[in-house]
Amino acid sequence: MYEVRSNNIDLVDDELLLRQKLADSEKTLDELEDSLADVEAQLEELTGRKQQFIVLDQVCSSLELLDEVGAAHLFWEDRDCAPPEQLERARAVIEEYNESIVRADDERMSLIGKISAQNLTLDSLHYELTEVIEQEEQRRAEWLVERDSDELP
Repeated sequence: MYEVRSNNIDLVDDELLLRQKLADSEKTLDELEDSLADVEAQLEELTGRKQQFIVLDQVCSSLELLDEVGAAHLFWEDRDCAPPEQLERARAVIEEYNESIVRADDERMSLIGKISAQNLTLDSLHYELTEVIEQEEQRRAEWLVERDSDELP
C-alpha cells in the first residue's frame, strides 16, 4: 500500500514540477517574442532611413568621380574641411548604418532560432505533462481489490 501512495505522490510532484517548468518556459517564450518585436521595430526604423543612405552613397560616388576627372575644385572651392576627410566621414556613416542593419538582422535571426527551440521545449513539456496526467487518471481508475486472506469460500 505504501508503494501505491508513494507513486501517487510522485505523480502529483511530477505534475506540479512540469506545470512550473511550463510556466517558466512560457514566460521565457514571451520574453523572446517581446525582444523579437523590439528588434523588428528597430529594423523597420533602419529600413525607413535606407533611402537617405542610398542618396548619400550616390553623392559620395559622384564627388569621387568628380575628383577622378580632375574637377573636384568646381564643387569644393576653398572650403574649411578637406574634401577627402568629408567623404571619409560620410562613408563611415554609411558603413555604420549598414553594420547596424546586419547586427539587427543577426539578432533577429538568433531570436527566431531561440523561439523555435523554446517552442520545441514547450511541446516536449506539454507532452510530458499529458503523460503524467494520463498516468494519474489511470491510477484513479484502478480498483484496489481488498480481501481478507483467511476467508475462503
